[in-house]
Amino acid sequence: MDTVQIPCKLRDLEPYLYHFASDLVQRSIAENCPVLVNADPHPEVCSYWLAVLFWCKSSCAYHFDSYGIVPLVPDILVFITRNCTTWDHNGSQLLGLTSEVCGLY
Repeated sequence: MDTVQIPCKLRDLEPYLYHFASDLVQRSIAENCPVLVNADPHPEVCSYWLAVLFWCKSSCAYHFDSYGIVPLVPDILVFITRNCTTWDHNGSQLLGLTSEVCGLY
């Protein structure tokens, strides 16, 4: 999926899902919300999307990667640590390295 398809698919979800290229993430998050971040910087081709769910009052976040790995893109890791004091990630790989169902999870 690309940056045009993502908001169309998710427009009915509350709260609204913010979506960014890895080098264009917001400096801070002021409300509880899920954020979708593409692993690639703008304007490169979108390789895959990551999700980060923020709980602002408790200053924590959960990072979801369908490959089950921690954030490897420095801009994404800085974004997470800037906006919370505690965070975790999924450790289960749901998407195979040769999978053709990108965007399913």
